[in-house]
Amino acid sequence: MLVEPPTKHLGAPLDARRPVHRHLVGVVGDMLDQAHRDAELTAGVRDRVALHVHQVGAPRKRVGIKPDGRAPVRENAPLFADETSRELIGTVTSGGFGPSVNAPVAMGYVPSQFAANGTALFAEVRGQRLPVRVAPLPFSPHTYKR
Repeated sequence: MLVEPPTKHLGAPLDARRPVHRHLVGVVGDMLDQAHRDAELTAGVRDRVALHVHQVGAPRKRVGIKPDGRAPVRENAPLFADETSRELIGTVTSGGFGPSVNAPVAMGYVPSQFAANGTALFAEVRGQRLPVRVAPLPFSPHTYKR
């Protein structure tokens, strides 16, 4: 087994005849075996989750959010399905004023059934429920040439 740092001139091969090197070879070999087993386990779980999401659909989706008024909806603002509901359905991940669209814009995660463009929601800003709508992303079309 050859163990070297990234720079070639500082590395030296391990000699399995020397006791310290023999110990290092065993320890590193065990670590590599465990890492390989962990990678296989992780890949299996990852594949099952990906297959489930592909078959059933994602439970939440990232959506664009446009407030109906001029008040910006900021990060961590809770989202509700209606004005009186106590059940939190989503959260704003980022938001502020969008100079390109000359209006406040935000992004957040909501359950898939609320992710259709134009869906009316309510965001809580400073203790008040403000009406917002799910909007397509990006908020303004790009102007560059591909």
